[in-house]
Amino acid sequence: MTTPLKIVGHIAPKQAEKAEKGIGGRIGLHPCGTGGKRYTVELTRLSSALAALAQRDAEIARLREYYEASEEINQVGILGATPEMFDRENIARKALKDPEA
Repeated sequence: MTTPLKIVGHIAPKQAEKAEKGIGGRIGLHPCGTGGKRYTVELTRLSSALAALAQRDAEIARLREYYEASEEINQVGILGATPEMFDRENIARKALKDPEA
């Protein structure tokens, strides 16, 4: 179960509607307890942030696979490595260069 977020400020209803529709990236925020002082902040949609994190995690997985494949060859030496080891390394290298492949 998630913990509800603490309300730290308010935005105008029209800005909230635009944010829900994904229109506009900046909002005017009126933080609680500041006497009505207004700040402009960047708005990032949760779905956009999660997509960026998923992309980063996929890149980390590709880097880790390439590193592990290269390390395996390094441990046994080039002469002791099997063709499957080199295939694994080449596939991982291609995935780093072109993630869509």
